[in-house]
Amino acid sequence: MDAPGTLQIGMATITGYGSFHAEEGKMSSQPNVVFVIEIDGVKIVHFGDSAVVDDPVIVADMSNADVAILNVDPYVIPWARAMPFMDSIGARTIIPSHYTHTYAPNAMSGYVSLTGFLVRMDPGLVINNGVTTIDVYAGMPRQILVMKPLFLSAGP
Repeated sequence: MDAPGTLQIGMATITGYGSFHAEEGKMSSQPNVVFVIEIDGVKIVHFGDSAVVDDPVIVADMSNADVAILNVDPYVIPWARAMPFMDSIGARTIIPSHYTHTYAPNAMSGYVSLTGFLVRMDPGLVINNGVTTIDVYAGMPRQILVMKPLFLSAGP
């Protein structure tokens, strides 16, 4: 599914909403799709490369997500706006995506550092780093989950 619309797969409902990439703090014409996945009372939102969404219909559907997968590249959503946006939609467990694994073989400099995003978090927010599996359930706790890509054999 790579376009807005709704798809029913078994008990799962996947709804794609049209959005846009951010470009230096401004909306660009490059399209993106935000996916809201609902199954058995659990809501997962995958933002892809979406900028902050302000369409009230989309915001209402993505609100109170148990899991939000968020691109932490500040080109897409400036770091100062990322967590206020997550707070405004009531996202509980946030999984950062779209950043460089500096310990990956041949990692290129100049890519987005996860550390740059994490150091801006409220000191009271739980950050679970290096997680390889996750149990997703309704009412997930408020936290940041940093998933360790399975292709990496070594890391911090």
